[in-house]
Amino acid sequence: MQIEHGQLDQARQNLTLILLDKSNVEVSRWTPTRAWPSKLVIEVNQETGELEEVVEVAADVVTRQ
Repeated sequence: MQIEHGQLDQARQNLTLILLDKSNVEVSRWTPTRAWPSKLVIEVNQETGELEEVVEVAADVVTRQ
């Protein structure tokens, strides 16, 4: 709701995104700093028929570890 009301500074958060392989072993890690959701897409996966929710995130800085 903060973004909808123009309160971008209050909505920003530091995150950690971790990419795992099929065996749940960490492959890579990114740390977006002062990130906020910039786009939300909800659609049906054509192969499985399941709903997918994709959140696009923008950030001031992204560091790969």
